[in-house]
Amino acid sequence: MADAMTLDGTVPDALFAAVGRHFTADQIVELTMTIAWENSSARFNRALQVSSTGLYQGGVLSWPKPPDW
Repeated sequence: MADAMTLDGTVPDALFAAVGRHFTADQIVELTMTIAWENSSARFNRALQVSSTGLYQGGVLSWPKPPDW
């Protein structure tokens, strides 16, 4: 679903039906919102040439060390 939304913004009926077999309507709304948010955030950052923070590296989340206060 993320690929379909990212590439052309259209989710084919067959894909939507397949997603519906695994998720509730509320979950599909949340999934769609999350994909749309991430796409928007990525485009915003690219337009402003914001570089990666390195949070996600090779399939593992790498949380930054909190400051010593």
